[in-house]
Amino acid sequence: MKTLQLQFVTAKQKVASVSVTNPKAALTDEDVQQAMNGLLATSVFSDADGPYVGIKGAQLVERNVTPFTVN
Repeated sequence: MKTLQLQFVTAKQKVASVSVTNPKAALTDEDVQQAMNGLLATSVFSDADGPYVGIKGAQLVERNVTPFTVN
């Protein structure tokens, strides 16, 4: 499973994250930056450290799980 992790800076200069599971394929740096700027512009995200006011970074994480049969 792939997860897009978006990292923002809060008003208190702390790092906060938003994760998007199964993001669309072939995202570019520009796509992600535009999406993050759009989220900041709406001021929709806030936490105990205040509203999200800046961009810290972003990464695409891919997790593979291999189950074992242990009967």
